[in-house]
Amino acid sequence: SYITSRINHDPRIMIASSVESKYFTPSIRIGGDADLCGCMAADLAGGFANYDENIAVITTFESKYTFVKRFSGFCRVIKKEYPKVNLIPSICKYTNIDEAVDEILPFVENNEISVIHTTDINGTIGSIRVLRKLENKNIQLIGYDLCEESAQALSDGYCKALLYHDVLKYGAASVEFLARKILSQDEENSPNEYIVYPEIVMKYNVDHLLHEMDGLS
Repeated sequence: SYITSRINHDPRIMIASSVESKYFTPSIRIGGDADLCGCMAADLAGGFANYDENIAVITTFESKYTFVKRFSGFCRVIKKEYPKVNLIPSICKYTNIDEAVDEILPFVENNEISVIHTTDINGTIGSIRVLRKLENKNIQLIGYDLCEESAQALSDGYCKALLYHDVLKYGAASVEFLARKILSQDEENSPNEYIVYPEIVMKYNVDHLLHEMDGLS
């Protein structure tokens, strides 16, 4: 989503999932670093897998710019930091959860996989439903975004970890940056970018984050 404010020399604030967005040129960028998210997911995956096990990373041709960056960041770190792990990339064509289930199910059935990483919410929920259908809690799933279904999967053991951008941090950063921009007398050194780091959500902290989300609704 994009929020534009026209205050004091027309500063524009962009709040988006990635500060590298190529579709908009704001004065102030607030968002996540998609490549960094992929790197964080890779470190989680590498920690969950043994040296000689298979790690799958799943994305889709329909992925947005940020999802592609997550995919590349993940692959780069796995290859560099965990060279003995066998990386199995899977580029699918799904555009929704049902299509994701249809593509991911045979992929999981036909490969011996220890860890799955998905770069988008459709792939995450699709993988959760596949693992539930197969009653497979041995595969460690690392996905994106927190919702009721993914939170329940964490509790039930069908998902190991999620990367989630806390909207409270986005809001706080936008207010802070707008205030600095208005009050700053030094335009050249005024900050114009802020990266919001994702939360790592696991079974132990999911209830706390869900409570925060409920407070916003």
